[in-house]
Amino acid sequence: MGTWSSDTLKSATLRLHKAGVENPGYDTTKLFESCLGKRIYSLNKEEIDTIPGKIWSSFENLIKLREQRMPIAKIVNEKEFWGRSFHVNTEVLDPRPDTEVLIEEALSEEFGQFLDLGVGSGCLLVTLLAEKPAAYGVGSDISPSCIRVAGINIERFGLKDRCKLVTSDWFSEINCNFDLIISNPPYISKDEYETLQPEIRYFEPKIALTLEDDGLESYRKIASEVSKYLNHNGRLIIEIGFGKYHQVKRIFERTDLSLENEIPDLCGITRALVFRKV
Repeated sequence: MGTWSSDTLKSATLRLHKAGVENPGYDTTKLFESCLGKRIYSLNKEEIDTIPGKIWSSFENLIKLREQRMPIAKIVNEKEFWGRSFHVNTEVLDPRPDTEVLIEEALSEEFGQFLDLGVGSGCLLVTLLAEKPAAYGVGSDISPSCIRVAGINIERFGLKDRCKLVTSDWFSEINCNFDLIISNPPYISKDEYETLQPEIRYFEPKIALTLEDDGLESYRKIASEVSKYLNHNGRLIIEIGFGKYHQVKRIFERTDLSLENEIPDLCGITRALVFRKV
């Protein structure tokens, strides 16, 4: 049997628990399955005990990373969003399930050309292109690293002929109009950032989370220019942070956009606002 056995899985779970990981058993299983290439539940104890040592060694390396609170998605470089698996790394935010409400709202009506403002991993851009075969998308981001990761995901799903990526500080390099602009901008305040979990604070790009302000500067920047880039009857769908509904609403009251809808997340908290240019 050697030094590796099913008891190693129990030990790994205990180590993650001691490191403060919220769901140590689940994480142990996911990391082991990523090394194994199959579901652990398809194996019995004897089969687990005969797994080659090189797989156990790889598993040990992954457990060490998770002990340091690196998120599983960053360890395995994969994260699921809207039923598709996206390449991710520490240069981009992991796609969140709550952000899927933006997709649901975007797909509620037809659109042609659209902009993903702050493209990150490309999860919004790719999903909308895949779900709307007649649409054309532009993805912009101030981070060249994000542009590279988004490019990987665009290639993965065979969508490069229906979109382009632009390195841009907000709208600085955008020169066309859109039926839809969708965005999940940085909305964590400087103070809030210091309270985030280690998984987020140490392994996700700070620039995608906070502008080190009051958590509202992104909305001010977007509100000051967005109308120029929306077609008549065009929509802006924008994610907002917890507790920021009233402040964001006031910021956009100074524009010629009208608030059309408030989208709750999976917990029933307002997660996105929908504005229309009328």
